[in-house]
Amino acid sequence: MITFQSSFLDTLDQILKPGTALFSPEFRALHAQFITSRQTRDGGFRGRGKNADLYYTEFAVRALVLLDDECDLKAVGKYVEKLRLPPGVIHAFSLLNLLRMLHHRGVSIKPERMDGLLRCASEMMLDIDNSMNHIFVRAICRDLCAWPNLPWLSGLRRLARLPRGCNPIEGASIRFLQSGDGGFRQRPKLRVSEVNATAAAVSYLALAGQLGEIRDQAAVDFLLSMQTADGGLKNHRTAPAADLLSTFTGLITLAALGALERADLAGVARFVREMESPEGGFRGWIGDTEADVEYTCYGLATAALLRSHATSRLKEKTP
Repeated sequence: MITFQSSFLDTLDQILKPGTALFSPEFRALHAQFITSRQTRDGGFRGRGKNADLYYTEFAVRALVLLDDECDLKAVGKYVEKLRLPPGVIHAFSLLNLLRMLHHRGVSIKPERMDGLLRCASEMMLDIDNSMNHIFVRAICRDLCAWPNLPWLSGLRRLARLPRGCNPIEGASIRFLQSGDGGFRQRPKLRVSEVNATAAAVSYLALAGQLGEIRDQAAVDFLLSMQTADGGLKNHRTAPAADLLSTFTGLITLAALGALERADLAGVARFVREMESPEGGFRGWIGDTEADVEYTCYGLATAALLRSHATSRLKEKTP
């Protein structure tokens, strides 16, 4: 079972690190080369289009950090300094996590530009979309603003008048999103349970210390039922195929609930290998024809989680 003794993202890094340490040099080089091939002249990274995008830049840097790649991220810092931020809490998260990763790599942002970015982020974090995913992302943003290893974010916390982490009112309302099948819905009026909504709900409640207030074994059963014959997890019952996003979020949620070993992990490993492109990068689902940096990040994270879990099990069995 996962406990959050530091920020959510730092805890996630710590969970994956033992697995990424086992990546071979050839594996690292192949996928790092793919990611860096998506960097544009302005220093950002592109998705499947031609232009750099904040959303994909965050995924690209996250993937390079997972690979412990020695790339110079100063160009990304310049890209961030020139950003005109699109609206929404998802982009606020992309910005804040980019700033966190750049800070850890020793890349600084001009103070006058940082002030403007943080002011924009504070406004974006007031997004009133109350889907489960948005509730969780807002909590991660607040969580990021609270930890002392990122002192420049304390100004954002004061600016936005935000508490740390989880809102008690939100936490109470999340329980009512759990369906009869054990999964969570994105919104109260929706009937379909989703892996990604379940992952967001469980992670939020884990941060809030409220996991005991849901039917956790029912959530485990729902997640396990989403594993397909291909080995990956699909997002909901009527989804046409498994995908790497749902596979990673489903597995990390099973880990948070202490039930990762109940999944067919050999099947997951087979699915991840199937999604890996020989030229580098990962595709999103069977039938997807192109690798991109977002699914590459999820592919690397899933591979790391599997290795981390195998390593911890081996240590448990070693006298």
